[in-house]
Amino acid sequence: MRALARARAVDKRVDGREIGSMLPMRVPSGAVATKDAHDVLITRKPGPSRARRVLRGVALVIGLIPPFWPFSLGTWLYLRRRPHSKSLRLVRQAIADLDRGNIGIAVKKLQEAHFLDPNNSDALYWLGLVMSAQDRPADAIEALSLVAERIPGLPEVETALTDAYLDSDKPEAALFHAQRLFDSAPYDTNSILKLAEALTASGQNELAIRTLTQAPLYKTRLSRDLIRVHYELGRLLQEAGEEDKARDHYERVYTADAKFEDVASRLGSYLKFAGLLILLAGCAPEPVEPDDGFRPIFDGASFDGWRGLGRDTVPAVHWHVEDGMIRKVASGGIPRAADGQVLDGGDLMTIERFSDFELRFEWKVAPGANSGVKYNVSEAFSTSIDPPFGALGFEYQVLDDDRHVDAEIPSHRTGSLYDLIAAPDTKPLRPPGEFNQSRLIWSGGHGEHWLNGEMVVSYDIGTPRFDSLFAASKYASLAEMNTTRAGHIVLQDHGDDVWFRNLRIKTLPR
Repeated sequence: MRALARARAVDKRVDGREIGSMLPMRVPSGAVATKDAHDVLITRKPGPSRARRVLRGVALVIGLIPPFWPFSLGTWLYLRRRPHSKSLRLVRQAIADLDRGNIGIAVKKLQEAHFLDPNNSDALYWLGLVMSAQDRPADAIEALSLVAERIPGLPEVETALTDAYLDSDKPEAALFHAQRLFDSAPYDTNSILKLAEALTASGQNELAIRTLTQAPLYKTRLSRDLIRVHYELGRLLQEAGEEDKARDHYERVYTADAKFEDVASRLGSYLKFAGLLILLAGCAPEPVEPDDGFRPIFDGASFDGWRGLGRDTVPAVHWHVEDGMIRKVASGGIPRAADGQVLDGGDLMTIERFSDFELRFEWKVAPGANSGVKYNVSEAFSTSIDPPFGALGFEYQVLDDDRHVDAEIPSHRTGSLYDLIAAPDTKPLRPPGEFNQSRLIWSGGHGEHWLNGEMVVSYDIGTPRFDSLFAASKYASLAEMNTTRAGHIVLQDHGDDVWFRNLRIKTLPR
């Protein structure tokens, strides 16, 4: 049933007309429906040939001369008609019957169209959709497979075949066609959803989660497909025991559409549990902070656990501890040597190394400031390349987007994966002088950047998309950077006033 509904939805979205008025667009409007032209789905009325267009123009010009205008008008109207095959006309009539609910009549017309022209891919395509809607997946698969053999990788056909095989409880075949759909339309939200659905049916939930994170989750205005992505992510993460992440996705679904499936009840279970905790906390003699798995990597009073990158100690004139915060002092306020040069600074790094983690931190910048938080950093690799005190690693960019010149490049703005993936302009960034809350997730080559409660970047290294972005970046010659490791977390010294506080980390399971 879902295959027919999706085909009609695509049709309405493409044409902007009533459902079923035409098939989904697959070829230019100039394609002509003949018995020798069935290697594509003819999805719109075929346009006139060049000769017909020229003759039509000549007839229109001649029609401007009064004695000839009746003849020219008739010629022009005749030439304006578009040729149709009887088989294709039957397909369009069948679609109109489907919209009126006359399924039996529609099936007969589709079968007649197929009998008149066995090569009519449109008739087979719609027969497959109707069979699927009638809970006859085996017949649907037979018809749609013939179309798929003629037109490999056609998104509408691969989607319908994936649904038909899922309805037949054949997850491996569904996964094959879902992968073909994804290959033909990579990073399309529908293809991501179908691939994740097939992976889930095959029992590969972890891979399904990683597939769903390829969707543009950072968008604030959610389409129906993106709402579905967040819902499925929440459901899979909940099954995996990652309740906090699941709740984040359910909240986004509920905000976009409170009536979407059972999201209200799923989210309500979290709210009831939270209310119980509050009630119990009110009865307890002292509030007890829940153990959420996070631990501080900055104690708020000293640089224990930190040192300068490539150094044995912290460059104390550049980095201060102030009021429970780490402050990078602007270079203008740094003491100078006798020759007037600024004393050497450099990045500040954790002594401990981390591989799979979630880092939460708060930060603010002075007007016009630039900094960043780097991760997956190898100290040996970083110090082998000039400048020796600057870290080389993936960077969560921290910037005054309104004033710093670096903001002219989208991937250099706040929240971006620096010089690789730009955070959206709609991100909820607070102005200089106010603290922002950030989350950084790095696990098994998967990275996420969050800003004030919204995901702004999501990526996976080793994918074709990321490899192409890396090859086009300033890091293209630094292949060692594009690998996973147990690396240091680094606060960048870019010569500007920046403050960090509440740096906490949690180890994530693989």
